[in-house]
Amino acid sequence: MTKMTKGQKVTLVFGTIGALLLIIAMIVTTIWLWVPMAKYPKYSNLDYELVEVYNGTEFFENFHFSGEVSGDNDQESLLRYKAGQWNAAGRASVLVSSYSKFQRGLFVFNILHTPHGCGVWAQLRLQDVDRFPDHGEITVMDSVHNGTTGNIMGMFVHATHCDMDPPNVYRRGTGHVDGPTSTCSQRLHGRKGCRFIGRNDTFGPQFNAERHHGGGHGSASATVTGASGGENSSARGGGGAVAVEWRQEGIRHPVADFPHTHCTITEPNLKDLKVVININMCGLRPEHSWSDSGCCPGPGCSKDDETCRRFVASHPEAMENAYWEFESIKIFDEAPPLKDEV
Repeated sequence: MTKMTKGQKVTLVFGTIGALLLIIAMIVTTIWLWVPMAKYPKYSNLDYELVEVYNGTEFFENFHFSGEVSGDNDQESLLRYKAGQWNAAGRASVLVSSYSKFQRGLFVFNILHTPHGCGVWAQLRLQDVDRFPDHGEITVMDSVHNGTTGNIMGMFVHATHCDMDPPNVYRRGTGHVDGPTSTCSQRLHGRKGCRFIGRNDTFGPQFNAERHHGGGHGSASATVTGASGGENSSARGGGGAVAVEWRQEGIRHPVADFPHTHCTITEPNLKDLKVVININMCGLRPEHSWSDSGCCPGPGCSKDDETCRRFVASHPEAMENAYWEFESIKIFDEAPPLKDEV
């Protein structure tokens, strides 16, 4: 039997140590990845019933109106900003909110046209407008100006601690995580919340063009126990979850996912949700991004609020596409909703 030299022994020792370190690193990495995944909500089927449908000539009978808004009922329902003529005072926001409020449910929005234009800030959200921000918010659609950078979907709750930090929380959202914060608490970071951003064709002209050629619709769900799928699938669990799912060509999974791993997404942190549709003229986000929007009318353009407001006040023609068009809104739940007194 040939004896190993001293050099061979040293090489063998270092080789063995290296192999052990590699194995340990693989084990640590596996645990680091597996633990958050193991805590992900275990979804199971939950049977919903259709509790409300908003469509056709009765669409706007389900909403409070606020602002200079024009609602047109036909086979499809249009929520249009009444731009009118030149307006030295600027232009106010328009908003409608549903009479019904929900603690959970699956909200399916069949949208034919999203608003866009210089100075426009359009949102579709689930929120208690009477107790904002105490009862939280789910943002289904959100974009500014010409809507060419993708739809923003987000959530914030009233809880002090609501963590969506990727190393600790496994999420299945296919969208790009947007914004500087991973906490969904409305008490921190100026209520920025947790946000995902979708593809460029999830809002604005590209989305609208695809819809008029038979494209899909966007759907969002917020339930007491979670959300993960189409119109008849949800979840059971203890802490709630939120997902925003898109049904467009090439999108088959939730774009935004907010599980309850380190966040209680139930009452009282998220409650009394109404369907809220609005169109703002300027405001924080359009004003902050004005200089980079491609909307500046000429030399000397800056991102200050007066520049944006002067533009929308003096250019009513820029509001031509500032309207929502819905084919329907369908809401699924386990029980009928509460309603405001009309």
